[in-house]
Amino acid sequence: MKKLKRWNRGLAAAAVLIIGVILFQIIDQTRFQSSLSEISALIQDYEAKSSEALSHGETAGFLEIMEQYWEDPGTVSQAMRYSTTRSSFYELLDDETVFLPLACRETLQSCKIRKSGPGVCQAELTLDSTVWLDRYGSYLGCFGAGYAYNESAEDYTQELEAPDSVKNGSQVIRQSSQLHVLLQLSETEGTWKINYSQMYAASSASELADREEVPV
Repeated sequence: MKKLKRWNRGLAAAAVLIIGVILFQIIDQTRFQSSLSEISALIQDYEAKSSEALSHGETAGFLEIMEQYWEDPGTVSQAMRYSTTRSSFYELLDDETVFLPLACRETLQSCKIRKSGPGVCQAELTLDSTVWLDRYGSYLGCFGAGYAYNESAEDYTQELEAPDSVKNGSQVIRQSSQLHVLLQLSETEGTWKINYSQMYAASSASELADREEVPV
């Protein structure tokens, strides 16, 4: 009889635990669903403000915006080793080979957000990006470093060689790309922050444009 009572108590405890887990999942999913508009707005606000700061060469302004919207992840997994984090932006700005664009215009085409754990989600973005540059090479973008090269160069040794019209300032390099960006965001004390981004160009093309074309 004692064994039966202990067995019943064990079943009751297990049932309570299972119900608790189910309730937690339901509540957590409900909270996440109610946060979707907030997360989407955060991503759009960051993209608009950061691209504007980059367009005006405002390094300090860009860092201020980045600090507002980003937070370094607690741990860095193997899959995240080559992702861009908040700390990565400081490293990029300290790298003399990375430069700021003359102007940056991005249009968010799609944003798919999915829950990936308690207080954690991923967002898949598709962006149409146009940047105006005064040289070829690595330039700073809203979600990491982009790269532009001379597509008409006859060999790879000339890929970063800008024509005289760009060097003398009469023309610029206009690079148009479709970017795919994967973001991880997490919630801390009721506020969502971007932890890291992975970005690649699905397509890109560069060409010369008159200096007057650069957006003010």
